[in-house]
Amino acid sequence: MLGRFTPEQLAEVYQTELLAQLIPNLEKFVVDGQYGGFMCDFDISARERLSMNKRAWYEGRGMWFYSFLYNRVKADDRFLSIAARSKDFILPHIPRGGDFFPASFTRQGQVVTDEGDIFGNLYIAEGLLEYGRAAYEPRYRTMGKDLLQKSLSTYLETNYRYAPFKEVVGGRFLNHWMVLLWAASQAMAYEADAEMKQIADRCIDEAWGYHLDADTGLLRDVWVPDPHAIAGQGYDSCNFGLSIQFLWMVMYEAVRRQDRQLFTRAARLFKHHVMVAKDEVYGGYLGYLSHIDDHRWRTDKILGLHEEVLIGALFLVEHLNDSWAKQCVDETFTYVWQHFVKPGYAFWISSGDRKLETVNTARVEFYHHSRHLMLGLLSLRRILERKGQVSGFMAGITI
Repeated sequence: MLGRFTPEQLAEVYQTELLAQLIPNLEKFVVDGQYGGFMCDFDISARERLSMNKRAWYEGRGMWFYSFLYNRVKADDRFLSIAARSKDFILPHIPRGGDFFPASFTRQGQVVTDEGDIFGNLYIAEGLLEYGRAAYEPRYRTMGKDLLQKSLSTYLETNYRYAPFKEVVGGRFLNHWMVLLWAASQAMAYEADAEMKQIADRCIDEAWGYHLDADTGLLRDVWVPDPHAIAGQGYDSCNFGLSIQFLWMVMYEAVRRQDRQLFTRAARLFKHHVMVAKDEVYGGYLGYLSHIDDHRWRTDKILGLHEEVLIGALFLVEHLNDSWAKQCVDETFTYVWQHFVKPGYAFWISSGDRKLETVNTARVEFYHHSRHLMLGLLSLRRILERKGQVSGFMAGITI
């Protein structure tokens, strides 16, 4: 039992939401059947399109989603076709050298905003890696790996600036390591690759060495060489959406490597972050601790954070049969369905205030949502295949 639920019950809910709800609505409202790609500016309550523009981020994310769906969940040629059309839409804009993809485009593919960022490249790399495997086209996997390598090189340049922290030179950002790790880890899921292993190793080492605060056990989202060099700025923050996400990714990579020590460390940190983020007053989780020492929280609620918690907790159940993780799945799943799922809305709510009385309806968040549904479903399927037995990877170890 996962709290009040059986694995069979949860697997049925996950599969229904993925295949009977999310995918039909994406194809009805978001997938561009004429020009390819994804139009995500949409009012989920009114069911009205707000714009036909497309973003590089979501071309990469959508390409990955439909390719992963085809590879791991259901090999429907329609899914592969949608991924291929996104690939065809975005690749004419592939940058040279260390440049970035443009940020946004018209429906037909003309550039709207030329100034992109590293995440456009990283998400498109992730999409190409998964698409290349789905289509049996090694050149796209090679293209994806090349984009990852170039993005990492750009990130490590001494003059690299990340837009939300333009004043920081030589900084390190947890969200960069997070996306790099997940893409490199997925690349190695299908074939050994020394360069991808090197990237994954660096991502984990940088997180432990620079972002993990020894006093609090929390992963800071930003590291700067000299936190006192910039007047009026503080870098004592923890973004739980990033840290919890990064930690379950490390757990997945640890299982791929069969590294029990790495899994144990990541699992303990995952539990710690989830417990710190828990909103004991209104339920769910708070996503951003803007000042750790002063205990200053931003109180909005984000769907993605709750779904990252569910991915990690289900993975712990799968490999440890962990009682804390079972209760976490029960509480988090119940909270999400009571607060983020609204009858009549085309998609789940992406965010809102602390009590989710005022919510954001002007966004289709299908990347984190779809990944949660797919990875959760795959974990539940493996649990069912083993008739409820743990995997054996962590046999005899308690976290």
